[in-house]
Amino acid sequence: MTSRTEKLFIGVAVLLLGCTQPTANADDLPPLHTNQPAYENPFDLAAGGASITRATQDGVVFANPSLPAFGAGFLRSLYMRLGVHANKDAYDLAKKIRSGGAKVDSAFLAQAVKAPYHGGVDLSLGFLTSKVAMGVFATTRLDIQGRQFGSTGMPELRSRSHAHGGIALSGSHAWRDTVAFGLAVKPMQVAEANENIGLDTLLSQGTGAASGDAESSQEEDLPTRLQGALKRGYGISTDVGLTLQKRTKTFDVRLGLVGRDLGNTRFTGNVAAWKQTIGVGVGFTLHTADSALHCAVDLRDVLVAYGEHWTRRAFTGCRALMARWFGVAAGVHHGYPSFGGILNLYIMRLEAGTYSREMGTQVGSNPRRVYFLALGSEIP
Repeated sequence: MTSRTEKLFIGVAVLLLGCTQPTANADDLPPLHTNQPAYENPFDLAAGGASITRATQDGVVFANPSLPAFGAGFLRSLYMRLGVHANKDAYDLAKKIRSGGAKVDSAFLAQAVKAPYHGGVDLSLGFLTSKVAMGVFATTRLDIQGRQFGSTGMPELRSRSHAHGGIALSGSHAWRDTVAFGLAVKPMQVAEANENIGLDTLLSQGTGAASGDAESSQEEDLPTRLQGALKRGYGISTDVGLTLQKRTKTFDVRLGLVGRDLGNTRFTGNVAAWKQTIGVGVGFTLHTADSALHCAVDLRDVLVAYGEHWTRRAFTGCRALMARWFGVAAGVHHGYPSFGGILNLYIMRLEAGTYSREMGTQVGSNPRRVYFLALGSEIP
């Protein structure tokens, strides 16, 4: 591989990680974080994302902080989970890069313009009781999509990257097993970058480096310039939840109300604020001593703070848990089918499935089919 090609390949690799020198402002792009909780359990996504009335252990505090109060016993769970999310194009690209088969040529650039890449990683670690909970969480997402004619009239890659992580602290209380209230506070760090990247600029940098132009010296400080394109900040997010429940020996029905990012969560460092949203959900559960079938419907951001179509804010699905060790789920997430399964071996828990994520403001405008695999532990 020639020196010119090596430098060009490095530039594209950095680009695919969400960092490069922008050629146009991308502030008009919808943000990656809108109406969703700060963290979502992968199995909950497979169940359509309807989690306001019931959620998997590591996602409960984020879905609705009042839910832990309805759990049996005091110590609900000790959990740890790592999840990887990617669409097929991102997975194929990762395999090529790992095997050394990714080459920067006309075919590679043409594919990068046509195929969207979407991926991310989630991490959660903590404990949950019927009164208090504490956990550490981190979420990253990267989405890259090409356009044949960008803002400069040349092929262009639209890059949206977002990462946040912190500590979640919550408390909840129930009255007569009928009404529960909860509060969650999440100090967190956030980093994001929404950029339009012109391929003509990237190619001209590689050409300049090969020809020895004076401007090519700018390529040496590219990492510094890329760091400047990122926005980083610190903020404290506050959520409240209220749940009404009617329970019998084999059936219960719940109505949930959640207020997220109360007063708007503001961050330092020019990071865009997370807007206050209100979500409602209704769900029912048929259960035995150790198995359950839960179905629910959620509507997030009822007051449309983010300006998204209702199809982007409605979630529904069902999950069946059998004998505490096996479960399946299916639903509709962002207007498309989702499904998955879990295998709980007590010490180890495996989750796998698929869902779609709509990158536009309404269903059908710009979807991604995402696959996930998560490995963790949950006790009891």
